[in-house]
Amino acid sequence: MTFVDFKLISSVAVFIVGAFGVLFPWVRRRNGSSDRFMVWGDTFAGGVLGGAGLVHLLSGGAGGFRRLAPSMSY
Repeated sequence: MTFVDFKLISSVAVFIVGAFGVLFPWVRRRNGSSDRFMVWGDTFAGGVLGGAGLVHLLSGGAGGFRRLAPSMSY
């Protein structure tokens, strides 16, 4: 498998998972299903987004800390 094939397969997989994520709440709402599963999903998604935000801030914060206190190690 070439790198281009891998990227193509990955792109299709991301599209399918994204489409499922968009269509799933509509299907659940149309069937009149309970919202308990959606609450759990929203909680999980919020945690993932919060964690990703903190991870992306970590590198900038570490660089700033090194500039403020170069003699300290942590």
